[in-house]
Amino acid sequence: MKAEHPSKGQPQLQEVAAVFAQWRGACKPRSRIPQHLWQAAVDLAPFYSIHQIARALRLNYTELKHRIKKRPADQAAAEFIEIGVERIFPAAPCVLELRSPTGFELKIHNVDRLQLQVASLIGYFLGQGR
Repeated sequence: MKAEHPSKGQPQLQEVAAVFAQWRGACKPRSRIPQHLWQAAVDLAPFYSIHQIARALRLNYTELKHRIKKRPADQAAAEFIEIGVERIFPAAPCVLELRSPTGFELKIHNVDRLQLQVASLIGYFLGQGR
């Protein structure tokens, strides 16, 4: 399941669909889709399913899926990682916050109580976007 709404500054499906519609209205029939439009479609992948994007933009599902899989790995990397400092300052409360590539967030308070389970929990959480 993809995140329902991208955050501010992220591409919106409706905006990209409008750009595609404008291009289709101005180009010759059967023209190749420009690279910048394909990139705009690929940039929607963390927020929408491939089916939603392909349907809204009237793109070939298989071609879109192939382009999404080809994108560099750094584009799908997490935007923010904060590491608690409970070992340096043991009296400080520890909070672990994660954001998956699909936009879901996980916040764990008092990680020291879950030391054995944290690694498997993080792996499970990050694996849900695949």
